[in-house]
Amino acid sequence: MIFSTDQETVALIEEPLKASYRKGKTAIRIKRDRTPGRFPSGHFKKDFTPVEDCALSLISSDGKKVFAHAGYPYYPINVYDLILFLNHFLIRSGYISLASSVIDFLTPYLKNGLLPKFISDEGEPVYCAADTSLLFIEAVSRFLLLTGNRGEMAKLYPFISEITGHYMDGTIEGIKMEEGYLISAGKEGREATWMDRVTGGLHLTGRFGKAVDVNSLWYNALCIQRDLSMNLGEKRLARKLTKVISGARSSFLKEFTLQKSGYLADVVREGYIDRRMRP
Repeated sequence: MIFSTDQETVALIEEPLKASYRKGKTAIRIKRDRTPGRFPSGHFKKDFTPVEDCALSLISSDGKKVFAHAGYPYYPINVYDLILFLNHFLIRSGYISLASSVIDFLTPYLKNGLLPKFISDEGEPVYCAADTSLLFIEAVSRFLLLTGNRGEMAKLYPFISEITGHYMDGTIEGIKMEEGYLISAGKEGREATWMDRVTGGLHLTGRFGKAVDVNSLWYNALCIQRDLSMNLGEKRLARKLTKVISGARSSFLKEFTLQKSGYLADVVREGYIDRRMRP
């Protein structure tokens, strides 16, 4: 899903993406993990590039599920980084059965519409971020686009619906859809995005309220759910989601666009616009 009012720009971006997906489908037939029941010995062919080999070495198995140690050594498993690994390496590289295993590893952690940001040394999930679950929806969407499996679509759709439903109604960490169909998250002294660094009691980002990245992911998640609803025959729900999507789009452009500056605000909330550029 591309968020843009410039249709020519959208076309320029979408066409290479479509070509990339077509190429990915071909790659799956040629090179993929051909023995999904065996892990780790004998699981992979020995012709990867060194970078690919290194990435695959991050994957572990507890005998039942497959996961990656994203975030090491700071966390045993940083779920945010794990989803990026899932989306931008496993799925894009055509490791479909491994990607499916990582998705199966993550879904039991879904609680109140949230996936944890990380899992502690003691194995406890820590729920404190609004963006992690929305990134998961994007990864699932790309997974379904490549597999084209309707059974997988029916299996994974309820998780997407659970996430968006809780975001609409409101969940922990102040995460809730406001009147303008945009998501507000966190509170002063408690950020709810991946930018949450605190040094000496000083909050270095202070990104509570409506963050631009969270709301672009939110818009994307709504579009994904709408499209899946149509594919699964839920046309009434798809029409409702279309209304929310239209409202979110209008509110996003109105609240985040800085006409004089030529870029988007980082965070907005009542009476405050954060115009700072962030790396």
